Amino acid sequence: MKTWNLNNLRLLHIELSNQCNAACPMCPRYLYHTEKVDPTLELTQMSVETFKKYFPRDLLSKIKRISFCGTHGDPFTAKDIIPIVKYIYSCNSKMYITANTNAGLRNVKFWNEFGSLLKKDQHEITFSLDGLEDTNHLYRRRVNWKKAMENARAFINAGGNALWDYLIFEHNEHQVEEAKQKSIEMGFSSFYAKRALGFSSNTDDTYKPCPVFDKEGNLQYYLNPPSDKENLNKGQKKVDYTVIASDKLDPSWQLTVRKNLSTKGLTEKYINNVDKKINCKFLNRDHEGHSELYINANGTVVPCCYMGTSLTGSYGDSHELQIRNIFYKNRKRLSLKNRTLKEIVESNILTSLFVEKWKDADYTNGKPVICSLMCGENNMIDRIFKDKK
Repeated sequence: MKTWNLNNLRLLHIELSNQCNAACPMCPRYLYHTEKVDPTLELTQMSVETFKKYFPRDLLSKIKRISFCGTHGDPFTAKDIIPIVKYIYSCNSKMYITANTNAGLRNVKFWNEFGSLLKKDQHEITFSLDGLEDTNHLYRRRVNWKKAMENARAFINAGGNALWDYLIFEHNEHQVEEAKQKSIEMGFSSFYAKRALGFSSNTDDTYKPCPVFDKEGNLQYYLNPPSDKENLNKGQKKVDYTVIASDKLDPSWQLTVRKNLSTKGLTEKYINNVDKKINCKFLNRDHEGHSELYINANGTVVPCCYMGTSLTGSYGDSHELQIRNIFYKNRKRLSLKNRTLKEIVESNILTSLFVEKWKDADYTNGKPVICSLMCGENNMIDRIFKDKK
C-alpha cells in the first residue's frame, strides 16, 4: 500500500496567500457568486520568515518542484514572493518552480524582475486569461486587461516561460483560436483551452447557468455554459431556463455562514453516483511516481488542492462538509503551526485518514467523496482539457 513518506515526497503545492485582486464568480473564496469574501476564510499570506520555518533547508534540498497556486488567492499578492523564491534557490538551485496568476497584480517592473529571476525553461508561470479584452473580465472580475497584457509581456520579454490558461464559456468560445494566435505572437510557450467546471450537477448531466451577483447580492449577469458540446465538461444536455435566480438575493444570505460540519448531505443517491475505485493522482504525481502534498496559506497540510478547496470553500456541498468534519477533528495534528512537515508525514495520519479509507466501500464511514470525484475512474479532472499544445 503506497502512502506519503519522506522518501517519495518530492513535490509541494503551496498556497502563499489566500488574498486576491480578482472576484471570479465561481471561486470558493466568495459567497454565492457575489463579490463578498466568505467571512470564515482567515485571510493571510506567508512571509519569508514563516516560509523558512515551514520549509527548512534540509527539506527543500530534496524537493524537485514547488507549485505556487492555491485555491483561494493569487500567489502574487504575497509581498515576499521574490525573497521566498531566492531562499528556495539558495536551498536547492535545481528546484523547478511553477505558479498561477490572473496577471492583473503588480507592475511591469516587478514582472521584469520576476522573469529575470526565473529565466530558465523548466520554470513555468501560468497566466489565467479567459478571453480577450472584451470578454476576460466577465469571469476574471476586477482584472484590468491592459495591465494583464503588459505584465505578461514584461515577464516573457525578461526571459520567463509563460503559459496561457483559457477557461471556455459561451461568451468566449468563439475567441479560442484568436487567443491562441495571440499567445503565439506574444511568445507564450503553450496555450491550454480548458472545459470549465461549475455548470453541471454532480448527479446528472444537466447544465445550468451561473448567476453573477455584486457585493450586495444584486444580479448582474449570467455565465452560460458553452454552446458547443465539445467544450462542455460532461454530458450533453443543457437546461432551458427563464429565471435561475431572483434579481436580488434574499438578505439572509449574508448571515448564512457554512460552519455546519454535518455529513447528512451524503445521501444514497449522491454516493451511488461517485466512483468506488480511487487512484490518487497526488501519490503518483509525476512519471517517476513521486508524491505531492498541498499546504494552504494557514499552514494546514492536506493531500491535494481539491481537499484544500473543500476545507475552506464557501459552497457547502456535502462532500465539502465531510472533508471539513475530518480536518476539524484533526486540525492541530495537520498544522505546520504545531508540527513540522516531517512529523506530520511520519505520523502516518494521512494514511489513516485517507489511504486506508479508500479501501472502504462505505462513504458514510469516512471514505472521502471528493477523492472519488477527482481521482475516481470517471473523474472530473481528466475531462477538463480540450486543447493542450
